[in-house]
Amino acid sequence: MTDRVTCIIFTRDTMLLERVMGQWTDLANLRHADTINQLHVLIGQMGACLLAIDLRHPRATDMLTDIARHAPECVVIALGVIGSQPLIAAEQSSAFEVADIEADHHQLLSMLRRALTHLRVKQELRLVREESRLDEHRNQPSLGLPLNESPSLLLPLRDLSRAFRHFQQLDVLYEYIVEGLAGAMKLARVGLFAKDAQSGEYILRTGVRTLPETNELRYAEDDALISWMKMYGHLISRAALHHEDQANDRYLLKQALSVMGAEVIMPLHARGQLFGWVFLGRRAAGYPFETGDLDDLSLVADHISVIIENALLHRETNMQKILAETMLDAIPTGIIAVDENGRTLWFNDATTAILELEDSTAPLHRPIDEIDRHLGHLLRETLRADGDLQEQEWREPATQRLLSIQTRRLGSRQQCLGAVAFVRDLTEERLLQERQAELERAKFWAELAASMAHEIRNPLVSIKAFAQLLPEHYEDPEFRERFTELVPKEVDRLDNIVNQIHTFANPPELSFTKIAPRELVERASRELSSMCKSMNAEITIEPKLGELPPIYGDPALLQDAIGHLLRNALEASQHSKPPRITITLSTKAEAVGNASFLITIDDNGQGIPADRLQRVFSPFNTTKTQGMGLGLPIARRTVLDHGGWIVIEPLPEGTRVLISLPRSPKHS
Repeated sequence: MTDRVTCIIFTRDTMLLERVMGQWTDLANLRHADTINQLHVLIGQMGACLLAIDLRHPRATDMLTDIARHAPECVVIALGVIGSQPLIAAEQSSAFEVADIEADHHQLLSMLRRALTHLRVKQELRLVREESRLDEHRNQPSLGLPLNESPSLLLPLRDLSRAFRHFQQLDVLYEYIVEGLAGAMKLARVGLFAKDAQSGEYILRTGVRTLPETNELRYAEDDALISWMKMYGHLISRAALHHEDQANDRYLLKQALSVMGAEVIMPLHARGQLFGWVFLGRRAAGYPFETGDLDDLSLVADHISVIIENALLHRETNMQKILAETMLDAIPTGIIAVDENGRTLWFNDATTAILELEDSTAPLHRPIDEIDRHLGHLLRETLRADGDLQEQEWREPATQRLLSIQTRRLGSRQQCLGAVAFVRDLTEERLLQERQAELERAKFWAELAASMAHEIRNPLVSIKAFAQLLPEHYEDPEFRERFTELVPKEVDRLDNIVNQIHTFANPPELSFTKIAPRELVERASRELSSMCKSMNAEITIEPKLGELPPIYGDPALLQDAIGHLLRNALEASQHSKPPRITITLSTKAEAVGNASFLITIDDNGQGIPADRLQRVFSPFNTTKTQGMGLGLPIARRTVLDHGGWIVIEPLPEGTRVLISLPRSPKHS
């Protein structure tokens, strides 16, 4: 099944092992053994192979003698210290190559190539002899029992059906299968190999009177025997080996049967893959299986495969069930399921705590109404309804706890399988929300008081000072002129503070009408013309040509909101040379959401620090010496009330404000 020859390296020297494996990997499949037992197992498993022996091993000389006697098909390469007694003994033995253990790279490779050539010649001679013996065997009459004297092999099918009881414990299932086969079929030896989940290798899981060497066998995924069973998948019988066309395959299968002490190997397939195999020795009376028995053995193998596949499926399903129940028990939400008649099927630990059930198992298979009347009413309504009910809240009279319940119907409209309820205890959550809201209200009023005290104090101080000086300087024309100019200005400033607070606390009613976007932006820009002139700043509106579709909104509120944003942009750019504001109008949103119209305001100012970017829309969040920090919050609320959104993004030089507005009103 494979063109690559296996080479076993027998040594305890890790440095030698690494050196040899690094040099020989491309030419052979390398296996390592450091004990006599491991070496015997590998030789029995591999058959004809290369064997590199480190003569410094305490048992190396004995191994040379044993190999020459019991495994003459192996080609031995002996590596030792020049002049040492083991090396001299190896030269007098049947070793193919004897070399210095410190041989260089080229010497080791040349030695391996010569050994590979010699091994292939021996294999070709062996195959010729096998063909000759096979021809003689084909001409000889069968020495087996007559069919009427051969016991039935289908008897274990009835006994193996009892193995279904052991689905949850695979190891017990394997033992039951092996012992059942050995007893029902009166076999001298039975063993079961299965794939190990951790290593991915096929190992002996259980057996009856198996050989000691069989316990050490490990077959990797790419092993020749595994590849053969995956490709062909049928039974391997010593009595039917002569039907195999390829001589290499016959030798491989014969070697596998011999190393396990088996007469038959039955591959087991689960979920379309090779799961393992069962091997059978001779019958207890000593006679082997005949080719006529193979059909019965195939039925036995299929039956065992079905048992194991069902066991794997049962274990996986059980694991998923345990995992799901563990996860559901870990969440704080109560979950309770009922059947189509309203009887409780399952509930998690959170349900026990929320509903204060004394016995965690007593409510099972009882009507849900007996557990909780309100919960039962909602679940039964869900069972009768075509769709899911809205989430509901209620407060239990006895405990005064606030509970929320959401129900879902299970199954299709044609067939109802039951319903499930999700119960949450909102008592602590609402209490925390109320406390948080109270803290936020206290923080709001504290910030409002501090901001008002700061903003109102300055104009009041100016007005008070002029009022106190008025009697003394009333006749002074210059004083009267300054009084007439400053006091109304400060009063307007106070009035503006009051209006801002009033607008923030009492948002005006929106009045939707058709608006031309360019005209809206131009009006907001013209209100800042004097500020632009004093700063030598320029506001550019793009595109300059082309008709833009109208939008619907409150012109005054939108103009005021855009004015707030433009004023902030101008103030942020006052130190740039020159200050530059660019407004872009677009009918397709390119940033966030799926809006119909987008207004982009870019400035070349100093930008917004990252630590303040998340708080720019919070009330009273301002770094200006004047102002209460309500402009941006009011602008944001205006945009949101129109069904749009507003985002502020940093630019490499400056800041970008994105305003998205729908073409139709939010509540059209």
